[in-house]
Amino acid sequence: MTVSARDFGRDEEVRVELLTKSKTWVPIGVLDLDLSRNNQVAVDAFRYRAAEGMMLCAAGAELRFRSTLESENRLRRTVATKRILERKSVYPDLIDFFKASSSAEPTSAPFGSTAEHIAKQYALNESQTNAFLTVCTSKPLGLLQGPPGTGKTKFIAALIHYLLTHGVIRNVLLASQSNEAVNNATEGVLRLFRSGDSEPSLVRVGQEGQISETLKPYHSAKVEAHYREQFRAGLKQRFRSAAQHIGLTVEFSDDLFLMESTVWPVWNQLQSTLTHNDEQEHEETHSRVTSLQQTLFNLQQKLQMRSGQEVNWYSAEAYEDAIALLLKKHAITSAEQVRKLRGVAGLARDWMGSVTSRARSFEEFLANTRQIVAGTCVGLGRSSLGLSTARFDLVIIDEAARCTPSELAVPMQAGKWILLVGDHLQLEPFHQPEVIRETQRRLQVPKREIIQSDFERAFASPYGRQVGQTLDVQYRMLFNIGELVSRAFYRRSLRHGRAEPMIPASALPEELKHQLLWHATDRFGSKAYQKVAGQSGMSLCNSTEANAIADLLRRLDNHQPFLEWLATFDSEQKAIGIICTYGAQSELIRQKLRAIGLSPMMLNSCKVDTVDSYQGKENPIVILSLVRHNDDGKMEAGQKTIAPGFMSRANRINVALSRAMDRLIIVGAFQRWPNGGTMDRVTSFYQEMMEEGFAHLVEATAEIETTDHTEKRKAAPKKTWKGKSFHARKR
Repeated sequence: MTVSARDFGRDEEVRVELLTKSKTWVPIGVLDLDLSRNNQVAVDAFRYRAAEGMMLCAAGAELRFRSTLESENRLRRTVATKRILERKSVYPDLIDFFKASSSAEPTSAPFGSTAEHIAKQYALNESQTNAFLTVCTSKPLGLLQGPPGTGKTKFIAALIHYLLTHGVIRNVLLASQSNEAVNNATEGVLRLFRSGDSEPSLVRVGQEGQISETLKPYHSAKVEAHYREQFRAGLKQRFRSAAQHIGLTVEFSDDLFLMESTVWPVWNQLQSTLTHNDEQEHEETHSRVTSLQQTLFNLQQKLQMRSGQEVNWYSAEAYEDAIALLLKKHAITSAEQVRKLRGVAGLARDWMGSVTSRARSFEEFLANTRQIVAGTCVGLGRSSLGLSTARFDLVIIDEAARCTPSELAVPMQAGKWILLVGDHLQLEPFHQPEVIRETQRRLQVPKREIIQSDFERAFASPYGRQVGQTLDVQYRMLFNIGELVSRAFYRRSLRHGRAEPMIPASALPEELKHQLLWHATDRFGSKAYQKVAGQSGMSLCNSTEANAIADLLRRLDNHQPFLEWLATFDSEQKAIGIICTYGAQSELIRQKLRAIGLSPMMLNSCKVDTVDSYQGKENPIVILSLVRHNDDGKMEAGQKTIAPGFMSRANRINVALSRAMDRLIIVGAFQRWPNGGTMDRVTSFYQEMMEEGFAHLVEATAEIETTDHTEKRKAAPKKTWKGKSFHARKR
């Protein structure tokens, strides 16, 4: 999907478009916001004449979402960026902290607690506590790097809880690049408040389908509905009081209340349906009209307005005709009294109907009155929130290193004090390739300068070197996995805080007794090479690796102790993650897993996705399919190397390797990666750890298809490659 975060508003219509083989985008339907979730996209294809049961797009197809408000949202991001550049944001000089040449200095702020108290209250480790103190005493911009599994979410929750409960700030805006990160951080805050038997003043904005069950009671629409119900609950009694004050009976008041609060909205909807009748949707419209008319007839019966004639609800004067019948029923003759009471009803109806209008936004009211406002950077850019005029004592942006400058600008513009939390050594901001090329052409700047995040710029600036903090104890990965990540990407700086495995050793088969395992496909030669795939022809797949992964999972599915453990694991969390460096490989593996007859429990325990979709996620077992395997690279030591493509980007490989908790199994080529590149660094450290006994390498087993696809042969049994002998061969 070519969209940074699926977070659309209720007043948006989002068209779904498909990239065809001719490289053109064609509409296939409209996004159903109510049915869409984090892991599924629901498309209403009715107006595009899709036949029932017809497949809208093939597996692996590329989709694009085009909102009716896209240009407006883009304009708001542009306005937010311009506001910061012109020094008109809540903190005027924000731009200075992102310049390498800036001499901006942090402002020291007092702090009312000790390190010992903070560490004890929130169970923080030393690096988290030091970062906590630095962030609280250095303004206006705090910078926190959180490598994988180092407790960024816990840190954010502790900071918000402390600052609010100690009266340091009045309100906080919590934003992130993804809904999942917003949900996790906000739930962390909620748990801390509830642990002290209190409830925070909180609103979560965004598309309801993207919000966790825990936070749905705090969703802006739910809060609004609660306000509506409270208002409606007392409205009938207030209406009676007004009627009695005017001199009308309670019986007439109750009937008129039913007319104004129930009959009028249904009749108004009927008139709107009749006015906007679309011939292409004739059948659906006719059904709706019939249903609305029946509802009105039933309401008329309930009101017992029988004067020998029925109201013609299709008529433009139908509602006033019904009011006249009601007056006859109660023998009301004073038009002025009725006019006054109907005026009261109109005011109430207008309030009920206008709180979510774009002119008068209830979300904006919540954003200005709640202690905690949480949403994605894209979602917070909606006009209904009015962030251009809001002011927050603190703005925290998680996953800041993944945000584009305009995404960062939307929440940053509203903050007097800002904390950016991220990791520039993980995934970078997403930019369309054509945008990068055009920017390079116009500005004549290196590509690296364009794709670099503002978080990294600030962190590397003179200011960032003063205030920037890095968390250095990771709790996700067991030692061997975490150590590979530490050596390859963090200059051996990470420490490891978890030693107890999630999966008991007795539940795992012999081949998975090692935490770190590489299934090498090198010996298959060109038969294990990548192939061009995907509808756009821009993706890659590797059937050898897919077969090897399928074989591994089939063996695991036959190991009863593992299945017994799997039965105790939360299936929603997914015990096994299969990460692919290309989207087409994800789809190929899904097809393989469906075809090989895995048990339902095993199949349901597997999550298959791409690296780009995996930041912030984790699984007890991760299988990484490298996909990239070719002889298209430069010559080194008398042989062609692998052209690495995206595999040359350390950020992506870092994310791919750091999702595993108990077991990491890498499937793909181990040899011939170009010297000095990311994968060469990974394999070199892997060899180093093999010699230390922390990593293991085996030859992959897989069914290899011959070029004519007429026969298959099974690879030879696995054989462990000893570290020293392989080391000599590689060099």
